[in-house]
Formats: sequence, structure tokens, C-alpha cells
Amino acid sequence: MATRSDASRTEIIKIVAVYALFGGLWIYLSDTFLDSVVSDPAIIARISMFKGLVFIALTATLLYVLIARYVKQIGIHLAESKQAQELLARQKELLDIVVEGTTDAVYIKDLEGRYLLANAAVTKFFKKPLSEIIGNDDTQLFPFNEALSLMTQDQWAMAQSSPQMYEEQFTTPDGVRYFLSTKGAVHDENGAVSGLFGVARDITERKQSEEALRKSEDKFSKAFKASPEAMAIGSIDDGRYLDVNDVFLEITGYQREEVLGHTSAELGFWIDLEARKQCLEELSRNGFLKNIECRLRMKNNEERDFLISSEIIEIEGKPCSLNFILDITERKQAENDLKDSEYFFKESQRSAKIGSFKYDITSDYWKPSDILRSILGIDESYNSNFQGWVDLVHPDDREMMVQYVGDEVIAKRKPYSKEYRITRKNDGESRWVNGLGEVKCDGTGKVVMLIGTIQDITPRKQAEEELTLFFDLVPDMVCIASTEGFFKKINRAWEAVLGYTQEELLKVPFLDLIHPDDVSATLGEIKKQIAGESTINFINRYRCKDGSYCWLEWVTTPAMDKSILYAVARDITERKRAEQEKKVLEQQLLHAQKMESLGVLSGGIAHDFNNILAIITGHCYLVELDYETTGEHIPAIKLAAERAAGLCRQMLTYAGKGQYVLAPLNIGKLVDEMATMLKATIRQNVVLRLNLPADIPIIKGDDNQIRQVVMNLIINASEAIGEAQGEIRISLARAEIREGQSEKDHLDLPIPPGIYVCLEVDDNGSGMDDETKQRLFEPFYTTKFSGRGLGMSATLGIITAHKGALQFSSQRGRGTTFRIFLPLQLNVSAEHHHAKHVASSEPWQGGGTILLAEDDDQVRMIARIMLEELGFSVIEASDGKMALELYRKNAAVISIVMTDIGMPVIDGYTLFRELKMIKPDLPIIISSGFGDISVTTKIPRKEISGLVCKPFNFDHLREVMKGALQGCGG
Repeated sequence: MATRSDASRTEIIKIVAVYALFGGLWIYLSDTFLDSVVSDPAIIARISMFKGLVFIALTATLLYVLIARYVKQIGIHLAESKQAQELLARQKELLDIVVEGTTDAVYIKDLEGRYLLANAAVTKFFKKPLSEIIGNDDTQLFPFNEALSLMTQDQWAMAQSSPQMYEEQFTTPDGVRYFLSTKGAVHDENGAVSGLFGVARDITERKQSEEALRKSEDKFSKAFKASPEAMAIGSIDDGRYLDVNDVFLEITGYQREEVLGHTSAELGFWIDLEARKQCLEELSRNGFLKNIECRLRMKNNEERDFLISSEIIEIEGKPCSLNFILDITERKQAENDLKDSEYFFKESQRSAKIGSFKYDITSDYWKPSDILRSILGIDESYNSNFQGWVDLVHPDDREMMVQYVGDEVIAKRKPYSKEYRITRKNDGESRWVNGLGEVKCDGTGKVVMLIGTIQDITPRKQAEEELTLFFDLVPDMVCIASTEGFFKKINRAWEAVLGYTQEELLKVPFLDLIHPDDVSATLGEIKKQIAGESTINFINRYRCKDGSYCWLEWVTTPAMDKSILYAVARDITERKRAEQEKKVLEQQLLHAQKMESLGVLSGGIAHDFNNILAIITGHCYLVELDYETTGEHIPAIKLAAERAAGLCRQMLTYAGKGQYVLAPLNIGKLVDEMATMLKATIRQNVVLRLNLPADIPIIKGDDNQIRQVVMNLIINASEAIGEAQGEIRISLARAEIREGQSEKDHLDLPIPPGIYVCLEVDDNGSGMDDETKQRLFEPFYTTKFSGRGLGMSATLGIITAHKGALQFSSQRGRGTTFRIFLPLQLNVSAEHHHAKHVASSEPWQGGGTILLAEDDDQVRMIARIMLEELGFSVIEASDGKMALELYRKNAAVISIVMTDIGMPVIDGYTLFRELKMIKPDLPIIISSGFGDISVTTKIPRKEISGLVCKPFNFDHLREVMKGALQGCGG
């Protein structure tokens, strides 16, 4: 028994020794190997975890074999003898020593899952005594769901032919922990499964390390991708890119697949390959790069500046470079721009002779720039305090500047601008400078610093002095003014013209000196200049110091910023006085000419009226000789009377009181009538030959005015023939002037295209010389011994008013031809005119009572008879006052009023207004010899029911009365 027990003990000791030797060799050899081949801590951690797993698997298998063999031997020995039982007990004791000595949890369960054996590690795991573990299954030790899962795994493990190893997660009193478990079936002496053994190693710390490593790698990956800088990982061995982030791709312009697996040299990033080689050597030598500046080429061949930093890392046991690539292109550009800006600033300051300074009041430290030192003629050794600056100020300006800085700048804390003189230290030269700057205050509002610039303005001051000399040499009044209304600079000519001193003029707003009547116009010109316009020959009046006003003529232009005006004024007082005197003389001369012309005009009018009266009296005499021929002579008398009326209307036109009445006109009939009438008045040696086709179209014109044209042309032609035998050829024709046709009028201007009626009057008289042709259409010009000189001027005016044209040709001794073009009205026909004439001649009768106001007894009598013939009862009044009284008495029966304009006591205008006040809708007809325009300028045309121009005939009066009554519903 003792021998068997010793043998068993020896066997167990061997097993323990082998187990210990194996474990020690495994740990030593594996750690030594790892240290020699791997340096990356992360890789070492992963290999160590893998090594632990292998070790657990091997030791678990070894323990399984030993325990199984030991249990089997115990069974055999117990069956054989008591000695065997003692040996088994001893072996079990030894086995317990092994089981209890390991830190792994070792346990055995029966087929129902109850614990049969558990070592100290198990009790430590559950934090329970062994008595609360043995005999219980997992449902009493774990949460129910975990217990079921464990028991299911146990059943699966017992069914396998070999032990199984896997990770398990348990909830313990210390929280959730992770174990690497090895489980296998326990067999009895017959080989049947009698239970389960298990070995579990706590790997919670390893799992936590793995999780920490995973999180670390995840953070690195996220940081790599989200980095605002370009990042890349490359292989140290061959330089090929293993990974790049999106910023890298965005900057370079490549796609990811175009970069990965390639080197920077293959992609052409490096402009300077030697610089790349040096970077790689430094990285290999030092293990890192720090802020290496380089210039790289992008995919689009753009070159950009970068700062590169690199670190060597290991990935899967291979050395790699982690590269940080910072794009500094914009920064470099900004730096270059800043350098350029500083350079240009300094150069512009140097060119403009502007230096800067800073004066710290607290420390009394005055720091000028290099350019300012050059301006002041000092070097760096010069006294750098306030007194140093004071000593440089010109003695004549020193007291003023010290007071200005203290009282105006520092005390009032306001920006400053001041021109003064300095005396250069190095050469003693005096220079003009302009100081600009502002104050800086601390948190309490105390002034602690002055900063600013000082510019050498000596050339400008010299130019201003020269400009002042030039200003004063100019005899005209030169000024520079602001749009705010003050002079900024004037020359001495202002003193000479206005009598004020320059100082007085610079203080007063210039609008205060302008004549009140001219202020508004002057402000209008200033507004134009503010808008950018220039003023030429603008005239206004300025008050002199003695109270008188002088006339000034201006030429003004605005400055670029529109706030300053540059102007030159010339005193034109004498010119205006001379112009006024000339105007008075011209008016006197014109008056004398008019008086002379009126004499000529009166003679001409008398001549024409005598001709007309000769016709009328002649026919009256013939009627007296034979009353039976009255019907033959009345048309001629009427025609002569109409000619006299036309002459009166023409005179009203000259006086500006006439009015054209345009209506459809049969010009063929009109010319024939005028020729027939004038045959009796022209010389017997003149023959009239007419060519008046019957199909001449109707025109639209004023009947009397066209008659005047025909009469003037025929009479002038007759007088040009004189005493010799001659003929006047009068013809009418339809003329069409086409586009582009070169028909021109008497002024050599093209006649507008269109269809015209052409009246041609041709004579074989004396013709005209060049002077007469040039002056033919001048008012008051005449070649006759007696005449009014208005015929051809009036003729041209009538033709122009009818939108016609005139041509004439004349040769001395061969005669003259006039051609008159009058526009054709295509929508008016002779039949239409005839129908209208017939319709207008249809008898119309009025009714009711009319008030007739007329101061001329004969005219009133004729008007009364005509009105009574039209069916009216007439109440007569010889003046306006009587008419007003009669209306007030008979207002109930008077339905219409007809009044003259020129009446005594109360004129027609006053009567019209008084009657309208009494009855606003009363129809009132105006009868006047002054013309329509004269009337309608004083009474609105829409308020007048009708206009009758004297002399009027029965048909015309009937049409006016009919229109007046129908217009008011009567």
C-alpha cells in the first residue's frame, strides 16, 4: 500500500512538476521571443492575449488527462482492495492540492448539473462558502436566464467527444465578468458519461484591454477621417499610400483609388524630388518630421504650399509613416500680400513724405517712424520725448502748437488735424507739415496715448502760394466754393468788384449776397452741379458793399466728389447796361419803323377798301339805272363784301386775333369766283387764262384765307405786268409727291410726300431781281409806290398754316411763276361737300324771345330783321347796362342772348359774366368784329354757345343760332 501510495505521489509530483515546468518555459520563451521581434505595444498586447488562450487550452487538456487517468486508477484500486482506496484517497488529496493551488476555477458537476467539486477560485468567484455551492446547480448561483444558458452549454459539452473551449459571460457580485472556459465529459469505469468537469479562467481584464484597444483604434480612425488637415499613412518600406483622408483628396483633386497603392513620386506631388529624399532620410534618422515646408503639385497642376509633419508608427508589425499635411497656400499668400502691403505702405509714405508716430503720455515716450525721422532731419539718438518734438516745431508756431495739443486735442479728446512749420534738425531748413491723428484713452477715460502721422506738405503750400498769386493776376472773379454755401478761396478781383475784403467774403454765406429774385435760380444751378453738371453763362446779381447790385456771368464745374465748386465770374454790369440802352434804342427804332409801316399799311388797306367800295358802289349805281337787273348785281356786291370781310379777318390775324376755320373746300369753284371778281378790278391790258379741270378734288381749308392767297397772287401778277400787254395763267392740277422725290420748296427744303392740289399762277410781267426774291416774304417789304407790304408775307403764312408748300421762280424781264401745294383730303369728296351744302341750306326756324345787345344801330337793325326772319321775338338793347336791366325784367321769357363785345357802359365780357351769374345755363352767342381768338382768350370757348364774326350773313347766323339752341336742348 505504501509503495502504491508512494508511486502515486511520485506520479502526481511529476505531473505537477511537468505542469510547472511547462508553464514557466512557455511564459519565458514566448515573452523573450516577442521582445526580440515586436516593439509595438498594441501588437504585443494582442499576441499576449493569444498566448494566454493557447496556454489555458494546453493546461486544461493536461489536467483533463491527468484527472481522468487518476479517477480511473482510483476506481481500479478501490475495486481491488483497501490499499487501492487508500491510494485513491491519497491521490485525491494530491489532486486537491493541485486543484486548490491554481487560480483558475475548477469544478465538477453531475449529470443534473449539481456541483460535486469546486476549488477555492470558485468560492472566490461566487463569494460564497463551499457548502452553499456543493450540491446546488447554476439556478441557485446565477440569474435564471444565465443559469439556463450555462446548463444548455454544459449538456452540449458533455455530448462532445473532446473538451470544448469558449468564452462565457457571467454576472457576479462584482459585476459582469468574462471567462475562458474549458468543459468536457466525465466518464465512469464503464465509459459512460457521469458528469462534467470545467476549468474557467477570468479574462475580464484582457477583454477590457481589447475593448480599450478597439476604442482607441476607432477614435484614431474617426480622428483620421474627421481631421481638418490632410492626413495620409504610407509604408516606410516602399513609400506607397495605405490610407488618406477626405481632406487630402479634396486638396489634391484625386480620387481615393487613384492614390492608394501609389507613391507621391508616381503621382507627381513633389516638385523638388531632392527635397522629398531629404525628408525621407530625416524621417528614417529621427523617427519624425516637424513642420517641414514644401511646395507640391496637385492633380490640376496647381502648385500649393504645405507644412508636413510625420511620425513613424507600426501597423501589423510593419513600419509606416503617419503624415500631417497642412495647406498654407492662403497663409503664404497673405504673408506675401502683407509683405507687399507693408512695402507699398512704406514706399507710399516715403513717396508722399508721410511719417507716423506714437506718443505714450504716461512714460513721455515719443516714437517716430524712420520716414518721419527723415522728414524731421533726426536720427535714432534724438531726444524721444514730447519736448523733443516741441523743439522741432518752428519758433513762430511753437507756442500755438503746444497750446493746441494741450487744450484742443488732449483736453477735448478729439481727433486732430493741423498744419504748421517745423525746423529740420540736420540742416535747419523750415518745412510745412500737416499733423493728423487721434487720442487713445484707458478704461477710466484718461488720455494715455497719441498716435498719428506727419506729412511734409511744403510742395503743396508752395503750390498754393503760386495759385494765390495766379488767382490774383486773373482779372475775372475766380473762386472755390463749397456746396454748403461758403467761399473757400477767392481772388482779389472780388474785392475790386464788390468792395468787400476777402476775409469778409469768406465768412458770409454767398447766398446772402445774391439778389433775392435770383436766389431760386442760383439754387437750381447748384443742384445741377451737385448732380455732376457744369454751368455755362449763368447770370445773377450780387450785392456790392455800397448796396448796389452788379451783374455776374458764371462758368462753374463741380469737383469729383461734388462737394466743391470751381467757378469763374465776370462782371457784366456795363455790358448789361449797354444791352439795356441798345434795347431801348431798338425799341424806339422799331416803334418808328412800325409807325412808318402802319402808314404804308394804312395806305394799302385804304387802297384795297377803295377797290372793294368801288365794286359795291358801281354795282349799286347800275342797279339804280335799271332795277330789273338787281338780281345780276347782288352776287357781285355780296362777293365784294365778303372780300372786305376777308381783308378784316386778315388784319385781325396780323394783330394776333384771327382764327382759321378749316372746312371742306371746292378750290376750283373758289378760284373761278375770285378770277371772275378780279376781272373787274385789274387793268384791261391783262388777260386772265384759266385751266380749272372739273375733277379737282376737295381740300380742307379756310375759305377766306385761300381767297386771300388767290387774290394776292393775281393782283401781284397784274401789277408786275404794268402798262404792257400781258397775261396771267391760272391752273389747278392734282400732284403726287413720292418718297425720295426731289421736290423742294422756296427755302430749298424737301416737300413731304403726299397727294396735293397744285395752284399755279404764272405771268409774263417784269420779273424780280435777286434782292427782291430774297426779301419777298419779309413783313412790310414792298416794291410798290403805295401798299402795305403784307401780301406775300401773309400768303406764305396762310400756306404754312394749311401744311402746304410754296415754290416760285422769276427772271428779270421774263415773268414770275408761283406754285402752291395744298394737301388733299382723301376722305372728302365734292358730292359730300355738295350734300352738306344742300343740307345746310335747308330752312330752319327758331322760336322764343332773344335779347339782342348791339351798340351800332345799323348792325342792330340788320341783326333784328334776320332774327325775326328766323322766327324769334327780339328785345333790343344799345349797351350792356340796358341789356342787363332788360334781362332782369324779362328773364322768364328770354331763352337766348346775342351780344356784341365792344359796347359802352358795360362791355360784352362783363355782360356775359353777369348773365351767367344770374342763370349759368343761359345760352349766350357772342357777336364780334375782333376775331374768335380775342374772345376765347377772355371767355372759355366751352362756355360760349356760339360765335358770330362780323360781318355775318343770314345763312351763317342761322347755323349758329340752330347750333346754340340744339346744344342746350332748345
